[in-house]
Amino acid sequence: MKNSALCLSLILFSSLFLLSGSLNAGGTVKIGIVDTYTGPASEQTLAVLNGFKASVEKINAKGGVLGKKVEFITRDDQFKVDVGLALAKDLVFKEKVDVLMGTSNSEVSLAISDLAKTEKIAFFVTLAKK
Repeated sequence: MKNSALCLSLILFSSLFLLSGSLNAGGTVKIGIVDTYTGPASEQTLAVLNGFKASVEKINAKGGVLGKKVEFITRDDQFKVDVGLALAKDLVFKEKVDVLMGTSNSEVSLAISDLAKTEKIAFFVTLAKK
């Protein structure tokens, strides 16, 4: 648990440093998580999500990151590239997330990585394999 909080803190601080000019104007840092939450792969991804949730709670209880609370939104990519990419686009363009995270499928990660590069948004892969 301690390592999860440290990892999350490093991700958020590096994201804030790199993207400080493009962060939400509000009092939150929005993170969009695209991962597989149904089917066989969900056993591992739900464990990652639970650790992430606990870390966010600890960080927010201590005042957030640079005075901003951390908020996250999850989406289930169903282990499919087209679904994962569509969900990532939704998180970037409609939800206006500051950072993207995920996924357990390497092909989905590569597709989202291309989107993140084009849109100049940080993308952190938490667990990718296939």
